[in-house]
Amino acid sequence: MLLSRNYNFLAKTSIRMGLANISFFGLVTWLLWKDTPVVPLWGVKSMATHIMFLSFACGFIFCFAATKSTRAALRTNRIRPLNWHLKSQTMIDQLPRHSLHRAFFVSLMGCFLGILVLFLFHLYQVQQLLLTEFIIFNMIYAAHFAAGAATISVYRAMGDFTIK
Repeated sequence: MLLSRNYNFLAKTSIRMGLANISFFGLVTWLLWKDTPVVPLWGVKSMATHIMFLSFACGFIFCFAATKSTRAALRTNRIRPLNWHLKSQTMIDQLPRHSLHRAFFVSLMGCFLGILVLFLFHLYQVQQLLLTEFIIFNMIYAAHFAAGAATISVYRAMGDFTIK
């Protein structure tokens, strides 16, 4: 079964953003903690600081990039805009139309996701991880986070009324 152009674009964009974020998160994690066998959950140089900062930064960057690439694809007719009856009036449709404002809100969503992850670590009494476990966790988190941010951004950009 073939996917429509929009779903194909959405899947490819999400996969690209996920792979880019895996590479970025993995590299930053390894560079910061390559000499440390164990990474603590709390503190200045900790999982909490790392997750919150990169969730905000990557949420902003990947939302902005996905929005811009979607608008470029709409301009060149590689994908079709969403019709009004295809939109479900979800929270995604309530995101701002301006790219920078939208990227800021998606980065805030990333911070809330980071808080949830840290809360779950704290709830299950995980106070530290081995470096290899932390790198693996970060890569999985990065892939899901970037794919989610890209999906939200692409879907919202396809529903924009005017493209400038």
